Amino acid sequence: MIKWTVAGLMLISLTSCGMVGGPVSGVVVDAETRQPIEGAYVVAQWSGSSSVSIAESQTVCIYTDMAKTDEKGRFRIPMWFFQKPGITGQRQNVEIYKPGYLPETGSRSDEYGISTSQSSINERVDYMMAVRGRATCRGNEEPEKNLLALINALYEESKALAGVEYDSNIVEPFLYSKEELIFGYTRAQELRKKRWSSQ
Repeated sequence: MIKWTVAGLMLISLTSCGMVGGPVSGVVVDAETRQPIEGAYVVAQWSGSSSVSIAESQTVCIYTDMAKTDEKGRFRIPMWFFQKPGITGQRQNVEIYKPGYLPETGSRSDEYGISTSQSSINERVDYMMAVRGRATCRGNEEPEKNLLALINALYEESKALAGVEYDSNIVEPFLYSKEELIFGYTRAQELRKKRWSSQ
């Protein structure tokens, strides 16, 4: 005889109406010492393929979420359910970010190594922009709000790199990303134009 739990029935109901992903868990460690790293931002993003025509498809973001590592370097991103019809071939990507660090290549599935960055300021800013770009979930504004802590951390590091509160080259892209996430595209554009006009 098959016994159904309430949680199991809810999962079947939800997955029949949309998509499900996660959970994602693991530990972030120093690439050299293998000691746990506290305060690293871990972003998981799920994407899939959406048909544009019979012969063509495009990659779209389904969902994104973030967690921060504890004193033992551990993190957990919970299971999610999301309405996204017409998407196939779900894929998952995990991004690790901590101010002043770079990710190790070839990390294990449950252990992610990062090491102190030796990059120049320009190289570091390029990397930070890439992190922001890879975490973006365009068209899904609601799940993108989960990334506010990450965007704020990128913004704070950009100010530290620039050595000032505002800089049109280094700080501006991250300030704009933060404002767009909080206020939306239209208001963020207005605030950016106001800053540029006062230069």
